[in-house]
Amino acid sequence: MVEKITDVLKQILERLSLTLFVLAIITIGIAAIQEIPAIGVSIHSSGQMALYALGAVILVTAVFFSLKETQENGRLRYNPKKYGLKVESPLNGSVVNKHFDVKGRVETSPRDNIQFWLFTVRQAKETPCKPYRPVPINTDLTWSVEVTPANPKPNDIWRLVIFAVGPSGQAMIDYYYKAGDRLSDAGIHDWPDFDELPRDVVRCSDFIRVTLAA
Repeated sequence: MVEKITDVLKQILERLSLTLFVLAIITIGIAAIQEIPAIGVSIHSSGQMALYALGAVILVTAVFFSLKETQENGRLRYNPKKYGLKVESPLNGSVVNKHFDVKGRVETSPRDNIQFWLFTVRQAKETPCKPYRPVPINTDLTWSVEVTPANPKPNDIWRLVIFAVGPSGQAMIDYYYKAGDRLSDAGIHDWPDFDELPRDVVRCSDFIRVTLAA
């Protein structure tokens, strides 16, 4: 009986998170075009900003429920250390150009539907964080990710880390970028951070702190 109730709750949480993601995209889309297409109602500028804010709140709520569902459903089924990922440059504490590459190598290419992702973090801990770019693995087991800050300023500090990302984490990132692209189209580039991560998103590198050159 308890297992059946748990399964039902999991299904509700999953459907709720997906529904909220879709609702966030629709809300932000309506704000972007300033019109409700089905009934032809125009949205004024004050209403547009309110819809953007509402869409962002719904997006954060959707991520929250998605994370809760993932934590209930999934336990870590792989050990990211087995891939032997290493960051070779830049070294922690380095001064770098305004556009720089993060490079390294792995001992074994990821399998089991695992991807590597470069994240930015605010402090030397896993959260809050944002997914930045996926880490492609070359045939010779090397990898490189280009980092191009949108508005680079001298002495800006960037903190980076690489996570191994399983299927739940990949789905979360996919929805995050779909909603975020709509925000960017509307001129809103500061997307919300993740305060929690699914259990199949696991850190597999040390934290890297770099300073942009003056």
